[in-house]
Amino acid sequence: KAAQQHLARNLQTMGLTPPRANQWSCEILAAILVGQAVSFRGSMASMVANLVGLSLFGNATLTFDVPVGCIDLIRFQPLRDAVPGADAWGVVVQGANRSCLDAFGGELVERVLNRSWGALGKDLSPFVVFSLREGPSALVPTPKFPELGPVLHTDAVSLRAPTGNAMVPGALSGP
Repeated sequence: KAAQQHLARNLQTMGLTPPRANQWSCEILAAILVGQAVSFRGSMASMVANLVGLSLFGNATLTFDVPVGCIDLIRFQPLRDAVPGADAWGVVVQGANRSCLDAFGGELVERVLNRSWGALGKDLSPFVVFSLREGPSALVPTPKFPELGPVLHTDAVSLRAPTGNAMVPGALSGP
C-alpha cells in the first residue's frame, strides 16, 4: 500500500489526475509484483518510465538507452553487479522498440517470462520498465511487449500541469 501511494503521488506530481494516478500505480505495481514488465507508449513514455524507475527503485535503477539497430545483448550478470546489495532493483529500457527486442534484450525477456511463470521462485529482480518510441526511427511495437506485461499509453490520459514538487525516490523492499 505504501509503494502504491508513493508511486501515485509521484505520478500526480508529473501531472496525472489523482484517480488516474491511483489506477496506474495499482496496475504498475500489480504487474511488477507478479514479475511482469511494464511498457509505456506515447509522448510522455520516457518521462513516465524514468518516474517509475525512480519511484520504485531509487538509486538501484539502471537505465539503458537502445540505439537504432542495436544488436548488443544486455547481459543480466553485469547489470546485477552494477547494483550490489540491492534487494529490489530495476532496469529502465528507453526506446525499447528502436531495435528488435530479442536482439538486445533476450536475457531480460527470458528472465521476465520465467519469473512471471514462477520459475524463478521469489527472485523478482530486475524489475523491467520499457519506454516505446513513436516515429521513423522506431519499429512498430510487436506483440512481445503485451506478452511481457501491460502497455500503458500516456497519450490516452488527460494530463494537468505538473505540480512543481520534486519527485521522491523510493525503494521496494522484499516481503
